[in-house]
Amino acid sequence: TASVEWSLPSGASGPGTVVPDSVTSEGGLFSFFGPENPELLVKVLDGCASNGHFWVLGAAATNVHFVLQISDSETGTSWKHENAANTLAPASAVTEAFPCSGANP
Repeated sequence: TASVEWSLPSGASGPGTVVPDSVTSEGGLFSFFGPENPELLVKVLDGCASNGHFWVLGAAATNVHFVLQISDSETGTSWKHENAANTLAPASAVTEAFPCSGANP
């Protein structure tokens, strides 16, 4: 399960909202301010055959502070990524986010 929380220096904050029709079994888009303005693309890929892990890949088009959390529904473990306020978010690729044995993100 993926979730995002965002905040602005002004104090405004909230949850990221899944952009309708963007969700597939492996990824989706999140918006912070409205569905017409997606801020973040997130994918979780099964890399078990390659390196024994699930991968988390993301790309953002924002400089808003956000915390992305991916939770493993089987084990309860989670993986987090935080982007600092006023910093253009870089693309990320974590190829060892969760081990495959028992993982189900």
